[in-house]
Amino acid sequence: MTQFKAILAAQAIRPVLPELLDPETAAEIDRKLQTLITQTETGQTLNNQITEILCEHETTQTWMRRYLKGETPADITRSIVNLAGNMDAQPREPTYRCPECNATKAEPSNGRTPKCDAHPHATLQRISP
Repeated sequence: MTQFKAILAAQAIRPVLPELLDPETAAEIDRKLQTLITQTETGQTLNNQITEILCEHETTQTWMRRYLKGETPADITRSIVNLAGNMDAQPREPTYRCPECNATKAEPSNGRTPKCDAHPHATLQRISP
């Protein structure tokens, strides 16, 4: 991969790293990429290092490969985040919050709105999917 393409891929993936990886890993890769991008501005050739970083994780490697084939970052990210193997991206059970104590509860498997343990009379408000 040319340095130009490596830099473009690195710049394009940085904003979506938190959607592709856990927060700590995303932050670490973002820092590494930013450092390398800055170094390339001084004339250093670092396309191999950028490629290595982007290939460290299956999701970023897949993202980069598809980006280089011409797919849009939004389309790539959306499809990767919805992959069955990406457990962080799996649809989560709806979550509800008690208006009286702010306790949160996941929707039970029966599909009914859960009840707050401390305030069973309260109508819980849905706060996620």
